[in-house]
Amino acid sequence: SPVPPSPVPPSPVPPSPAIPLCRPHSGARIKASRAPPRTPEPVEGRKHTELQTDAYLEELTDTVPEADNATQTDAFLDRPPTPIFVPQKTGADAATQIAN
Repeated sequence: SPVPPSPVPPSPVPPSPAIPLCRPHSGARIKASRAPPRTPEPVEGRKHTELQTDAYLEELTDTVPEADNATQTDAFLDRPPTPIFVPQKTGADAATQIAN
């Protein structure tokens, strides 16, 4: 005999058709939300400065330290000329002798 389905209690809050379950989002809104937060403008009489907040201090410079190094290569030795390629002979040579 078939088992009757269990009764489902009615929901205490009926679903509202005015509130969509999922809102469409625009690409501009997502891009704007991912932008880094901006610092407000300084108040009158003050100015913003860069401050290093790392655990160690490092000298900040605009120029990169440079150093010159020199090396000397060995002189190239003259290479002997490459021999002309002559393929190996295969088989037996045939000869004909003509008598006078």
